[in-house]
Amino acid sequence: MTNGIPDRRVQYDEVRYIEKDHVLSGIVCFGIDCEGPPGHIHVGAMATVVDATTATIVFKTSNRWGLTTRVDCNYREVMPVDTPVKVHAKVAELKKRKAIFEWDISSLAELDRKGDPVS
Repeated sequence: MTNGIPDRRVQYDEVRYIEKDHVLSGIVCFGIDCEGPPGHIHVGAMATVVDATTATIVFKTSNRWGLTTRVDCNYREVMPVDTPVKVHAKVAELKKRKAIFEWDISSLAELDRKGDPVS
């Protein structure tokens, strides 16, 4: 159950659609209500943002709503809650009844063991 305090949930701080590139990208912050492992974002919360992002981009690209049938994820590291996160989705293939997207969620503040943004 989500708390009624807005900054405890997912905050879409700045998300924009770039029509010529069929890209939706922006900054999101996952509040404490998105916590899974103590102090870290629940992977289900990240998948929910991916689902919302792809629904938005399919509508922006095709002017039709779609349903997510499959999401493939490779989580490399956990990300702390209340950390600014970059969300980026791009249409890889658009057919009459099917759309394929490439997407990425990566931290703007946390680095992994190799020094790359946590994603």
